[in-house]
Amino acid sequence: MYQELVPSYTVMFVFFLVNIMARSFIRERDEGTLIRLRAAPVSVVSLLVGKTTPFFIVSVVQCTLLFVFGKLLFGMSWG
Repeated sequence: MYQELVPSYTVMFVFFLVNIMARSFIRERDEGTLIRLRAAPVSVVSLLVGKTTPFFIVSVVQCTLLFVFGKLLFGMSWG
């Protein structure tokens, strides 16, 4: 049972993080702070990397914890 639950929850949590990240971009656009950030002497690529890196780190940590605890607590096989 946990062979299917742990990977499915992992995918679901990653999609939730993508949703939260998209909402943060939309909120910045609606509040006008995105225009201020674009006016800064920073390239668009570095701006996107800077805004997505925290979400990526949270996603990797979350996935790692889910799989490690799935292995330790439930005896889930990684193979």
